[in-house]
Amino acid sequence: MGRPRKLQGDHVAILVAIVESDPTATLEEIGAELARRTGLSVHQ
Repeated sequence: MGRPRKLQGDHVAILVAIVESDPTATLEEIGAELARRTGLSVHQ
């Protein structure tokens, strides 16, 4: 069954907005911004 997903619907929408706002951002930058906005820490 595995672990439950960390990213829920609202997190996915925020992630999409981050990538759309800066399509050249690195995975590290995207992860940092996601953590800043949501408090959620995810691995690349």
